[in-house]
Amino acid sequence: MRIDEIEKQAEEKATEEKALTVTKKDLPAKPVKLVSVEDWLKSEQMKAQVGLILPKHLNPERLLRVALNLYKTNPNIFKATKESVLAAVIQSSIVGLEPTPILGHCYFVPYKQNVQFIIGYKGYLELIRRSRDVGFIKATVVYDNDLFEYERGNDEKLKYIPASLRKDGKFAEKGKIKGVFLEVKYKDGSSFNDWMDKEDVYKSRDLSKSYQFAKDKKETIWYKFEPEMFQKTIIRKNAKFLPLSIEIQQAMATDETIARLPENAQETEDMSFISYPEDEVQDADFTIKEEE
Repeated sequence: MRIDEIEKQAEEKATEEKALTVTKKDLPAKPVKLVSVEDWLKSEQMKAQVGLILPKHLNPERLLRVALNLYKTNPNIFKATKESVLAAVIQSSIVGLEPTPILGHCYFVPYKQNVQFIIGYKGYLELIRRSRDVGFIKATVVYDNDLFEYERGNDEKLKYIPASLRKDGKFAEKGKIKGVFLEVKYKDGSSFNDWMDKEDVYKSRDLSKSYQFAKDKKETIWYKFEPEMFQKTIIRKNAKFLPLSIEIQQAMATDETIARLPENAQETEDMSFISYPEDEVQDADFTIKEEE
């Protein structure tokens, strides 16, 4: 057999072998096993990872149960990344406020792919009541048909009668919101009051990026829980005047922020695990991602 015939046969054999060779690209893709949110939260791996981040006084199993209950009661919240939701749950646990609708201590509000942690009026009351110096604190929403008189000065005068309890019986309905007043009494017997009319409260509302960027204002907490947001606003305004511990002040500073889980998990005793991407807006009132 001539050399040229041998080379031709070898070339034909190589071509046949190549045709029979199956590469990874030729193989059908393996079916991807999707892990449900419930399985993800129940996994031992997640329990271990959360345990590395949490302060010693917090139980990872209990925290994951809170997250699981949140998912079952409000699955839409997990339209954001699972990691963002879990970070918000950890954030609320460190602060000591649970996202339980009945309590109204805090709320998780989706923003793009993240979750914004928002402390409610009752959450602020809970934090302030942990202070040893504050004996009583209450914010009351005043409506147009309420009987309300407030005089500032050394001899302050405060009189408030809800429309439904007025002796003259002039008004069957309370009317629209007029403003909100705050009463604070310390355990040493001293006290102070404050008042905000609706225009001042709405100025604070309009500075909120979550309200500004909301496509549907009726879906914001300002629309759904307006009286509570009035109460919260006047407390936030006066919080700097209250004798609060550093821990409580730090907890309040997490209001309206977006938490991030650390890349390198390590145990923490405070809110140092919270981080903010460079494309987020940060100030004393809010932290959310800018519109693109």
